[in-house]
Amino acid sequence: MRYRDPAAGINFPTASSKAQFFARPHLDPSEMPDDAFPFVLNTGRLQHQWHTMTKTGKIQTLNKLNPGPFVEVNPLDAQAFGVSDGDRVEIRSRRGFAILPAVVTDRVLPGACFAPFHWNDIFGNDVAVNAITCDAVDPISLQPELKVCAVALTPVMQPGKVLPSAEPILQKSCSRYRPVGG
Repeated sequence: MRYRDPAAGINFPTASSKAQFFARPHLDPSEMPDDAFPFVLNTGRLQHQWHTMTKTGKIQTLNKLNPGPFVEVNPLDAQAFGVSDGDRVEIRSRRGFAILPAVVTDRVLPGACFAPFHWNDIFGNDVAVNAITCDAVDPISLQPELKVCAVALTPVMQPGKVLPSAEPILQKSCSRYRPVGG
């Protein structure tokens, strides 16, 4: 353990040797869903990859677990706009876009989606999820608010596939993410 000293026990680098926690009030995300960007995108890491895979990406056993980028979409949302597993979906924010294959799963709630941030444009065109994320930071710690932003999901036309009109269903499924009175 980082702060465990065999002779002194737990020893933090403070005058008292005790940890100091700085409570921060809850802050809503700087960007909430709206009519133009009705989904919440949550980004994060996969348990078996690290950052941009500069080291873990060279281990074939790990790469077999998730061989490429993806976006997780709830089955209700996927059905609403005719998306199946593996179909390409454009994820667009106010800052940019990525095009990723869909993974239809109930691991995300309706009106939300998840995409890991490990892949960048070295792995292909338009796969860098960080091109979409928000620039906001915590005013004290300056920690970036990379994990959540408002996005629009649009199926990328698949040859021979007819897409249903999704507008009324998307608005209905995302209404619970809107701020009160918004």
